[in-house]
Amino acid sequence: MPYRKRTLRRMPPEARKLAKLVGELESVARRLKGLVPLVQSFEMWERAEKKRQAVFGRQPADKA
Repeated sequence: MPYRKRTLRRMPPEARKLAKLVGELESVARRLKGLVPLVQSFEMWERAEKKRQAVFGRQPADKA
């Protein structure tokens, strides 16, 4: 959870920098968590495509 502006103003400069970095790290972690399902579906499609190629050959699906 990000610090409030008032709280940051009361902190010494080094603590303020650290608090801002912590907030930024939490933001990046949230964005990465949102990407997990997307990567998961990409991996599923990749495995399905490899199985399709093993069974039907190397032709793309739309040219068959």
